[in-house]
Amino acid sequence: MTKLKEILSNPKYQYLLIFFLMLPFFKPACLEEMYLEVILNIYRILKAVAILYVAYTVIKERKIDKIYILVGIYLLIFCGATLINEGIVREALSISISIFFPIYLANYFIRKDAKSFFKGLNLLLEIFIYINFLTIILFPNGLYQGTINKVNYFLGYDNGHINYFLLGMAVSGIHAYLTHGKIISFRSIIMYIICLSSVLIRWTATGVGGLILFPIVLGICYLLKGKWVNVYSLLATAFLVTIGIVIFQIQNLFSFIIVDILKKDITFTGRTTIWARSIENIVNSHFLGKGYADLSQRALENGGKGLVNAHNQILEICYLGGIPLLISFGAIIVVTTKPLYEKRKTSVAWLLSALLFIYGIMMIFEAYNLCHFFLILVFGYNISQVIQEVKS
Repeated sequence: MTKLKEILSNPKYQYLLIFFLMLPFFKPACLEEMYLEVILNIYRILKAVAILYVAYTVIKERKIDKIYILVGIYLLIFCGATLINEGIVREALSISISIFFPIYLANYFIRKDAKSFFKGLNLLLEIFIYINFLTIILFPNGLYQGTINKVNYFLGYDNGHINYFLLGMAVSGIHAYLTHGKIISFRSIIMYIICLSSVLIRWTATGVGGLILFPIVLGICYLLKGKWVNVYSLLATAFLVTIGIVIFQIQNLFSFIIVDILKKDITFTGRTTIWARSIENIVNSHFLGKGYADLSQRALENGGKGLVNAHNQILEICYLGGIPLLISFGAIIVVTTKPLYEKRKTSVAWLLSALLFIYGIMMIFEAYNLCHFFLILVFGYNISQVIQEVKS
């Protein structure tokens, strides 16, 4: 026990502590669906240890960062809406834990030892993303059949892989910056190639579009050095495109390109119908949200099996907690992106701004687990610490 304590307290092995503390909050979907109970029990133990570690650091530090308060308010609104609407409170609490604690650990360790944090998390995400790629290659028809989606791999249904991919690219790039002074390294290039290959093989349209667009946006950020293209302008662009497509349906103006040339559905595979139904549900909730509901209920509301979310992140947030949750979400973005804007002339800012933009565009068509998105925001929130660690 003493030997283990010495190892964990040694700065040389700090990344291993971070690896195991973050591990329980990155649970591959296959563990739940394939009922691997032994591994699930290990995850439960590790999660309990991580929560106790967070409690210990809170008592030790005796200070609360504003990011914890903002995320806490967001999760309280979410859980409150679930409770009021008699939704599945237990699941809402579970989701809240899976969001809050990794955010706390990321913010805490980046300020304490950014290099060890990104080394540990990079190792974790590389293992998961590479294993997932192998399952795509070895099991083209899927590793297992899920309760909602037929074809699933190590990280679950292919549309959800992008969550890991964007976070993995962010972590890999920052790790390269902390190690070599540049966001591009051999490992970060391999990470991007594996992620892009994964979405190309499975041909998830949203993922393919996002990962092809990423180097283009990053290149523009590099050329303009943050002068016109920065996190504020990029997120504003993503928001305006969202309003244009979801509310005003500007895609109808380009139907000849989408349908006749690209041979795609003008409704984005029925998403416009789901958006309309989601807006109706939001209005019926008096813009206060309906909380986390049973998945079968969501599918019934959306008009089809497997349609368990709004297929748009803003609409999904409004469905879960109404306008209050959306305002809380906006507050988190405003506070966390301010340091990113201030460092807009640095390569790390270009990387994170480009990834947040890609997230914003893909969120038009999908609703994701926000833990990964929030973590990228936390990286931006702590960009000064990352840059300072390289300089020192």
